[in-house]
Amino acid sequence: MLPYRFLIPENIQEGEKYPLLLFLHGAGEWGDDNETQLRHIPYEFINSTENPCYILVPQCTESSPWSSFPQYPGVYTPDYPAKSTAQVLSLIDTLLHCDSIQIDTNRIYVTGYSLGGEGTFDIITRAPGLFAAAVPICGIADTARAYLMSNTALWIFHGSNDDINDVNYSRIIVDALTKIGKPPKYTEYEEYNHYIWGTAYSEPELLPWLFSQHKGNVQTIKKDWKIQSIKPVIAIKSSKTIHLTGRQQINPDIAGIFSLNGRSIRKSTVKSVGCLVKREKVIKSNHPIDFTQGNIQSLGNLF
Repeated sequence: MLPYRFLIPENIQEGEKYPLLLFLHGAGEWGDDNETQLRHIPYEFINSTENPCYILVPQCTESSPWSSFPQYPGVYTPDYPAKSTAQVLSLIDTLLHCDSIQIDTNRIYVTGYSLGGEGTFDIITRAPGLFAAAVPICGIADTARAYLMSNTALWIFHGSNDDINDVNYSRIIVDALTKIGKPPKYTEYEEYNHYIWGTAYSEPELLPWLFSQHKGNVQTIKKDWKIQSIKPVIAIKSSKTIHLTGRQQINPDIAGIFSLNGRSIRKSTVKSVGCLVKREKVIKSNHPIDFTQGNIQSLGNLF
């Protein structure tokens, strides 16, 4: 069973198509009450008059999270999606074939934080032609699947002092995507910890960027790209070793992040990742979210 909420924009105009935004919650909201997953939906998305959209908010369980990493702290993911993710994709397919729902199939977006950030990375690789844009926040991605993300515009967020999902997880997927000619937008908040989603969703440029994305307006991967020999890329987290799947050679531009020299490992200071790294602080939105305004039009369970 997959509990979900489906938010419908107010004042729908007949004949007009609207974007669909998939919102994936974090581990703190998993369960089956079909309510907790609403806790951190950004006020900016729900109350946007300039960018009305459908919002799909499913809820996964602890036994079936959005994605899994069997070799954690390695980033390898299984060949098949998690049950919850497969159910979400089935639900989206149902919505797209519903005559009473006016979804613009060229403007389907996904975002999530923490576990939902991991799910965001994962789901765009399970349906490479479905999502026009994705906004994963403080997540983890399987770098070997980077080429499957090439059809989706990405804006990745992470805090430099994340003590739950190390910032190097985002840095290495940024590097992998850059290698195949599909560099994402990347914002890293200096001195911020794991809980950055309020800050990220308050970015003034985020909504205009997201809702301007259409399928087909992203770069293609480099034709000469191919998987290199498998060598682990290594980082340090809390005095423990993290082995990150590395199927591309280490980029000299970020050699300071991961240094591998025979059997020795060392961590170096990094000032940039060779891509967009924002450092300015953003004030979190303090707007309360009111779910009594009638914009939650339907809810249900997918079996």
